[in-house]
Amino acid sequence: MKKGFTLIEMLIVMAVVAIMIAIIIPSYRGMQVDAWNMKAAKDAQTVAVAIESYYRHHNKYPDRLSDLLTASPAIIHALPDDPWKTSDDAAGTLGYIKGRTPGFGDYYIIYSKGMDGEDDVKNRSNITGGTLRLPSGSDDIVQSNMPVARDL
Repeated sequence: MKKGFTLIEMLIVMAVVAIMIAIIIPSYRGMQVDAWNMKAAKDAQTVAVAIESYYRHHNKYPDRLSDLLTASPAIIHALPDDPWKTSDDAAGTLGYIKGRTPGFGDYYIIYSKGMDGEDDVKNRSNITGGTLRLPSGSDDIVQSNMPVARDL
């Protein structure tokens, strides 16, 4: 009697492995997206703290995020990479908007455009009454010194 696997047994094993892979890959992708979102949110928080420190030393918000790198005293040594590559530069850092609005004053917005790649923050008409309003379904990650509301 010969020892070994028959073709049918090999096909069954391959089918079971394929089913397991089909189950594992989507859940892995979901965990990867969650991790990228969490990284973007934490990095935006870190940059917001650096911006507030810059404000305390210079009595104004920086014009660009790169101003944080050259500030005196040194505030931050490197800008974090955005997993969603929000900016057009090679590093793909977080987006940054600085402005002034009646009823609130000077504001800043740090953002990552999220998985859908749509930039829901750049439209400054979203700022009403000192609140940044994001459209429903927006997956942008936002950190700001003004209130942020997500429309339902």
